[in-house]
Amino acid sequence: MKRSCIMGIATSFLLLFSFSVKAEFKVVGYLYNWSSFVSNAKNIDSTKVTHVNIAFLNPDNNGNLSPTTSLSSVVTIIHNKNLKVLASLGGAGSPSSWGALMDVDQRDAFITKIINLVNTYNFDGIDIDLEGSAIDGNYNDFVLALKAAMPVGKLLTAAVATSNGWDIYDETLAAYDFINIMSYDYCGTWSTSACPHSPYSSAETDIHYWKITRKLSQDKVILGLPSYGYSWETGGNALLSYKQIVGSYARAANQDSIHTNSGGVIYHNGIPTIKQKTTYAMDNAGGVMWWALPMDYPSSDSRSLMRAMGEITITAIATVEEKQNILLYPNPSSTDITLNFSTTQSGTATIKLFDISGKKVGELYNGHLTTGDFSQTFAVNFLAPGIYTCVISTNENVAVMKLIRE
Repeated sequence: MKRSCIMGIATSFLLLFSFSVKAEFKVVGYLYNWSSFVSNAKNIDSTKVTHVNIAFLNPDNNGNLSPTTSLSSVVTIIHNKNLKVLASLGGAGSPSSWGALMDVDQRDAFITKIINLVNTYNFDGIDIDLEGSAIDGNYNDFVLALKAAMPVGKLLTAAVATSNGWDIYDETLAAYDFINIMSYDYCGTWSTSACPHSPYSSAETDIHYWKITRKLSQDKVILGLPSYGYSWETGGNALLSYKQIVGSYARAANQDSIHTNSGGVIYHNGIPTIKQKTTYAMDNAGGVMWWALPMDYPSSDSRSLMRAMGEITITAIATVEEKQNILLYPNPSSTDITLNFSTTQSGTATIKLFDISGKKVGELYNGHLTTGDFSQTFAVNFLAPGIYTCVISTNENVAVMKLIRE
């Protein structure tokens, strides 16, 4: 490339390093299957989410898993968005039948039914969300047996709480592809007094425990973010979605607590805290997790927590636009883009596109590059509307540019 558009060797390596870290960043969202299941699936922003966990699928006393009739449609909708979709088993209110089904006498038969569920509905994996006393003496052996039975290429993940982390053995943690840390619910409707249920400090404490104390690699540690809060009122406590909270108190979007009109208080996470936690996760974790996707505003809304997260993740990808020397136009575009630049060396070049979560969504060019001017037009109408990152790699340099698909 011309000298005026070369970012410098040190900068190039910084950009490449920053992007390679970001490209692995996961955004896991839980989608509950008991309310507006299909419409909520259709509303998932595929430019910001990488994995969707269907919550929850649970067995009867015989280990039979009977999903809702719309499950196949939802899995198809999510796959058509080019996202991974997992079946999440358990939940805070998981049935007591789990204890017996994980016992050695019933374990193998139950695992066979779980694998059948994966294969029947084309799930990309299983998420184990057993909590509290459900993590009993059979839990660890059950997880290891399930891992051994999982089809090749399928994921096994877990939702975990730091409060009983030592009940999960090291070998069990090693069996999971990654864990979703429930860094929230430090108090709630069950509490006698009001308190922040998911302060920023909890993110630091939880990541430190799982990454430093339990020695998990950073890419396996996913920080949980809440799109809900709790209200404490004289008439009783309640869980409220972020949409409900901000719908009643507009200023709550930028605060973590609200004193209500009736003298109560609501604790939640507002936009500044979500940005702060996302920034922390970018540096110290392998991604973030949301409970739960339908509780937030659409990411097109300025009040959206997911949108706030996306503003941090897209900023973390170093963006360089040398308009006089690297031209990408029209931008925004709805159909085609043209890319122009010059190079002083022959060699190879790649032009790749990544979405806002860092997932690769396309490769526009991978081939030989001759000395001189490069000019080529590429179709981008295969992309969903949103913000993307175009990464241009040559023998000389790496440039990262923002692309907006209308």
